Amino acid sequence: MATIHSTIISGAGASTALLPLLSGKTRILLVTDQNVGALEATRAIHRLLAAEGRQVEVIDTV
Repeated sequence: MATIHSTIISGAGASTALLPLLSGKTRILLVTDQNVGALEATRAIHRLLAAEGRQVEVIDTV
């Protein structure tokens, strides 16, 4: 059995609070719904993380 450590970030300013929490992390799971997943802000976060060489998996069917 695997242990998954998770942190939920939501609300105004969540995107700026995200990066410090991911320091040293290379595999990221981004869970959202289709509407939020389609926002440019969400796509920008995904691109930023991928550009830093992080493996990003998105689940947008919540």
